Amino acid sequence: MVQAKAALNAEAAHATHALLKASVGSSVYQAAVEESRRESLDGHLAIGEHVEYTASDRSAMGTRAMLHAISTVGNDTVYIIRLPDGTEVKTVRARLRPVGAGGHSAAGEMSVLNRNLSMRLIKGAGGEDRKAALESRLAAAGMVVRGGALVKFVLGRRQRHERFFRVEGTGMAAKLIWGTSRDKSGRLLKASGVVAPTIRKEQRLSEDEFGRCFQVVLDGKVLAVMAPTKQEKLMWVNGLNAIVEGLLQPPS
Repeated sequence: MVQAKAALNAEAAHATHALLKASVGSSVYQAAVEESRRESLDGHLAIGEHVEYTASDRSAMGTRAMLHAISTVGNDTVYIIRLPDGTEVKTVRARLRPVGAGGHSAAGEMSVLNRNLSMRLIKGAGGEDRKAALESRLAAAGMVVRGGALVKFVLGRRQRHERFFRVEGTGMAAKLIWGTSRDKSGRLLKASGVVAPTIRKEQRLSEDEFGRCFQVVLDGKVLAVMAPTKQEKLMWVNGLNAIVEGLLQPPS
């Protein structure tokens, strides 16, 4: 169960990252990613404290050193460390981390990067309403990838079944999966918070239940489902459409 949850969290993080990447132009995206990576490094470094250092890449960290000084050369920040043998080395922030700072999991690193990147995009979006809408869609997209329980109606008959729904993939390759078997799935096209009024009578729904219903259009199939609350219904509709459309497109 723990491994399955970790896998879903990793998939959610990567799917959200793919959506963010698809939302902006290549040059803007690459610049934002580099800045976000710098902001995602472990912990805070203080002069006089011990650090771990690598001369090559971050995966090879392990050399013990002390941060002796931090200086600026032109537009670059230079970190001067003192190795156990007394040698002083000039290096960059990416090759240092506080002693004892554990490495993130792949999902953890992606989650931090997503948060920093999304906040950077929000800052440039302009307008408080726009910012709030983008934050809401980011949260909704992550939720539908992780998945949740919904009531699925059998159209044409007064039957309902609770199933676990989740999304796999992004854009036009996004797929909605439900139940215990992966053969219960379909390519996701869009979601709508409006369902046919006849469903209320057919399924004998209360006013509250009908208000929690929404419709999912798949390639060749339409599903009528009901969320546990009206708030979750809105998140499912927004999240499903965000997965298909891209996070920076305005909600339909």
